[in-house]
Amino acid sequence: MKRLVRLSLWVVVLVAGLTLPALAQETRFEVVGGIHYPLLSQKYYADQGLGFHGKLGFRVSPKVSLFAVYETQTTNSSIPNWPRGDVKVKTYGLNATMILAGDPALQLFGILGAGTGKIDYTNPRAPEQYNGLPDSTDIKLWYELGAGVQFGLAKHWALRIQFTGRQTEPKDASAVIGGTRFSIVPAVDFAYRF
Repeated sequence: MKRLVRLSLWVVVLVAGLTLPALAQETRFEVVGGIHYPLLSQKYYADQGLGFHGKLGFRVSPKVSLFAVYETQTTNSSIPNWPRGDVKVKTYGLNATMILAGDPALQLFGILGAGTGKIDYTNPRAPEQYNGLPDSTDIKLWYELGAGVQFGLAKHWALRIQFTGRQTEPKDASAVIGGTRFSIVPAVDFAYRF
């Protein structure tokens, strides 16, 4: 799965690089930075906390854009009857947005994404394990679906507010995440188009 995601990211970068000279007169590329706050379900033994993300996008058509995505979040564990430790979640993958309605000043969009990643837990009792489970695990797959609103701030700038439902499936059960978990992920982005 990781190989497929990496290959997909390289394809997006290669296509963007090859088409840049021909598209220099149009605003087809976007650089996006923002924050997200996953509302984690119970049994995902980590505190809710602020995360940061970056995206590099390419507009395929006037309504559809593709993005390479990287997210990071650092929080604390909340394992029952166990000391707190640092939890670092890193995800990367691809997502696509489609403008559903509106004009450049205010638009409604849908979003779909998928990828992989890693959950690292710094166990304060290491090498002792919580219930015999490893401290860290790879994220086999995450995928999300949602919608948002985009506000055109200037010719090249936009503000986006979005909500997605995200399913996270770890490769193996770990002390922090025992199995597939669902979360709602509100996010705020600033986008620069060029």
